[in-house]
Amino acid sequence: MGASAHITQSRVVFFDNLRYLFVICVILQHSSNAYNDHLTWWPVSDQSSSMIVGWLAAFLDAFTMPLLFYIAGYFAVPTMQRKGVARFLKGKLRRLGIPWLVCILTICPLVPLIYHYTRSDFTLTMSYWDLWVTLLKKAAELNVGVIVSMNDLLMNNQFYQRYMWFLSLLILFFFVFSILYLL
Repeated sequence: MGASAHITQSRVVFFDNLRYLFVICVILQHSSNAYNDHLTWWPVSDQSSSMIVGWLAAFLDAFTMPLLFYIAGYFAVPTMQRKGVARFLKGKLRRLGIPWLVCILTICPLVPLIYHYTRSDFTLTMSYWDLWVTLLKKAAELNVGVIVSMNDLLMNNQFYQRYMWFLSLLILFFFVFSILYLL
């Protein structure tokens, strides 16, 4: 009981609640993309689009992710001071890196499958396994550069970390910040 009391005392409940609110905003933003006729690359698209929903998505997209990054960074220095840089980075890799890796290897290949399914009269043109193998072969090519468009990625079955970009970027930010902290 003493350890749990210590953990709850060091948490800032306001930031926890703010983070929960912003995560709900991200879910709303992603959900509204299905009703935005300007996002032809979104895997699921409803014919009854709404301009108001498009505005809502643009509004939420403008501030939620930057503020989530800010909140994560706000606690980086105290955590590094308390744990040290090595333990801090090891914890971040465990808590962020493992879910990122699992997701890009299992869930992200579902997105192009859904994309093709919804645009091919709801028939599967390829099995999950075949698509997964194709995507991993594309990833092994290490063809990095500017992403031309989401339509090209999805139509040509290019490997892309899709919605997990924020985890890889957050890990990168923590590593860069750790190096700067040590200087």
